[in-house]
Amino acid sequence: MSGYGAIMQEATAARAEWPAADKLTRVMIVDDSAVVRGLVARWIEEEPGLEVVARHANGKLAVQDVVRSAPDVILLDIDMPVMDG
Repeated sequence: MSGYGAIMQEATAARAEWPAADKLTRVMIVDDSAVVRGLVARWIEEEPGLEVVARHANGKLAVQDVVRSAPDVILLDIDMPVMDG
């Protein structure tokens, strides 16, 4: 398997290695607007049980970081430069 499928397999494997006590839902925010990324991150961090693990300005950066950050949820803008959502 190559490309996106292989990246997602790596991210899933990385997530499986975390301790069971980790009950926070990990969120990655991907939007080309820094203002939107900041606002959404603040909203998410105010909610119990949610944690922002990464913020990126385009889809390419998000794909490159998905294994390292291992998010449970990716909140993604649709129309962005470099690589769309």
